[in-house]
Amino acid sequence: MFIKIDAKDVAYSEDAGKSMQFLESSYYLNLNQLIKIEFKDCLIDKRVVKNSIRLEHLIKLYVLVEEGVWNFMTLYFTKSNYKEFQRIKKIVKK
Repeated sequence: MFIKIDAKDVAYSEDAGKSMQFLESSYYLNLNQLIKIEFKDCLIDKRVVKNSIRLEHLIKLYVLVEEGVWNFMTLYFTKSNYKEFQRIKKIVKK
């Protein structure tokens, strides 16, 4: 099963927040490859061009990429994307 995560104001990081980028297109999370998932509140101000965006919620994904090999990725959501964050949390916790 796949969950579609819309790209609007969602940032991601593959190195614990050291280098953060915004999703350019929607991301499809394959729940069959998901090993573990963490939901947390955070407070990060990210400067994008001339604007500052506050990221308030994060989802840390531990995903199986090959047999026996896993990777993690963190998605950061703005306050305006709280509904999207809750939607994903609700689907995964079922």
